Amino acid sequence: MSIELPEPLDSLLSELSELHGMREVHRQYDRAHFGNCLIDVAGGPLTVRVVRDRGQWFVDVADRARPSRWYYVDVLRRLLGGKRAETLVSIEDQVEFLRQHLPSLLEAFNPKNAAKTHARLAEILKP
Repeated sequence: MSIELPEPLDSLLSELSELHGMREVHRQYDRAHFGNCLIDVAGGPLTVRVVRDRGQWFVDVADRARPSRWYYVDVLRRLLGGKRAETLVSIEDQVEFLRQHLPSLLEAFNPKNAAKTHARLAEILKP
């Protein structure tokens, strides 16, 4: 089953492949559960995940060395010094954030910086 992506996500995945050498490593579609789906692309220290959950699209990022922990764009924005979003971040804004900040995220999750990055993310995620 082919997954129909909104244009911003289709464009982002193409860009991640063409400009950053990321490759698709996983694809899943679940017709029985609202058409939920996910696509993972990986390259360098990162895996980027595109998710449709109950009709809403999200982009998450994980450190390939710690693949069980995914970070939403709003958390990554705070990692890079931005403020917490007051509302759900639109898919267009999620894509734009990744386009603008992918070099900084690649550097943050680089093995030489990853421990410091994960410590900072733990602080951000504290209740």
